[in-house]
Amino acid sequence: MNHYCASLLACLTTVAASIPPFAMAQSAEVSAAPPAPIAATPAQVPDTVTLAAGSAIPLRFLSTVSSGTHARGQQFDLEVTDNINVGSTIVIPAGSIATGEVIHADRARGLGKAGELIISARFVTVGERQIKLRSQLSMTGQNKSMQALYLVPWIHGKNLEVPAETEVIARTVSEEKFEVPSTP
Repeated sequence: MNHYCASLLACLTTVAASIPPFAMAQSAEVSAAPPAPIAATPAQVPDTVTLAAGSAIPLRFLSTVSSGTHARGQQFDLEVTDNINVGSTIVIPAGSIATGEVIHADRARGLGKAGELIISARFVTVGERQIKLRSQLSMTGQNKSMQALYLVPWIHGKNLEVPAETEVIARTVSEEKFEVPSTP
């Protein structure tokens, strides 16, 4: 061994001998590298699918809506007729209940004035969520006022009605995101 290495070894031995055993044990603990942290697993982000704005939602009236019996602001129920899928994920199941609203209703009147009815689908409920819809169905009955003036003055126009089981299409107002259920 060369002279330099021998001096270094002698120096280290002298230093080690001067440190009390307790202090050496403590310094060994302090100088030991801390254990490697356990790698944090990222929280699994559920996969999502997106139902585009303007997606068609087929609906069926559950009751008759009529200009003779309904008033502005009155709500009525519709039912989704088909599953709405994004890929293989059902995002709106058939049978989900949608809510419609009467925007304007005017009864048929004397002298042949026809009834008027404007209705709109407002939203469909899926679980606790309400998905806004847009649609508008506007109907005006045949106006018989000119005929009535010449024939019989007490002839009434007809009230307009949308019978139960009538099928219509509404559309989603905005893009909607849905979580994909995880498979076991």
